[in-house]
Amino acid sequence: MAWTTSLVNSLRFYLGSPDTVEYPDATLQSFLVYGAAEAISEAGVEGYTADISAFTISPDPEADPSVSQLILLKSQIIIIRGEIRRYSRTAGYRITDDRSTIDGKSHLDALRDLLKQLENDYNKAEESYAAGDGRVYRAIISPNTP
Repeated sequence: MAWTTSLVNSLRFYLGSPDTVEYPDATLQSFLVYGAAEAISEAGVEGYTADISAFTISPDPEADPSVSQLILLKSQIIIIRGEIRRYSRTAGYRITDDRSTIDGKSHLDALRDLLKQLENDYNKAEESYAAGDGRVYRAIISPNTP
């Protein structure tokens, strides 16, 4: 199975977006290519290229779980940053009327907390990759990751 299927399905699972309405496969593939480009550059991954104009990653990162986990984490960070920008325009409100309160900031705060966690996980994965220990990647991002 190529990265265009396996990594897209993994990213969809980690985002908690089982349908293709919010994030179509082509959109997730583009996020993965951008995530790969950043991960390759930041972590010093050798032997891999991400062509943003052609939306390709070569060789297939699926062959190396540590590289694919770096790409998945970085792609999630890019998506969550975009979500924060999108919701910051409309979710930063608080309405209080007598004893009732409507707080639109809680969703934004949850996204910020998730972003911090993902960035910490990515930094740990990047350090682990530099040390040559791929096992840590599988521990960082798993089906039990909140």
